[in-house]
Amino acid sequence: MSLFKNKPQLVHIQLFYREENKDGYDKIFIIPKEEVIKLTEEEREEKKIEVLNTHWKPMSWQERNNINHEAEVRTDGIITGQMDIYRWRDLRVKRCLQEWDIKDEEGNPVPCNPDTINRIDAYILDAIIEEFDKVSSVEFEEEVKK
Repeated sequence: MSLFKNKPQLVHIQLFYREENKDGYDKIFIIPKEEVIKLTEEEREEKKIEVLNTHWKPMSWQERNNINHEAEVRTDGIITGQMDIYRWRDLRVKRCLQEWDIKDEEGNPVPCNPDTINRIDAYILDAIIEEFDKVSSVEFEEEVKK
């Protein structure tokens, strides 16, 4: 593993879910990975649990700075010192989310691009972003006491 992000390895994020028509509306239920791991393959099929596989590119220092700069709020061209958090999140997803295994109704792969990202269910994307944040943050190990 390198500290440099010249050619970063993509981060694989899975989201487990099931769809159900409830009260005449199609509803998506997200299932925690910890719960799915406990189930047998038979139980997963019975509960109709599906998985969305995504691959994300980790950000380098420069990429993060570029996103931060583009999300800064400006008034008359002057930086206000504030960040548009919605723009920041949008830029981050569209630059880091590289691949997914979503298929259309005919079973054809749906390309992962800004247009299709804009059309995905917001709550599903929020859940995937949350998982990406967990795996892409730096963790500090506690010093082992002797």
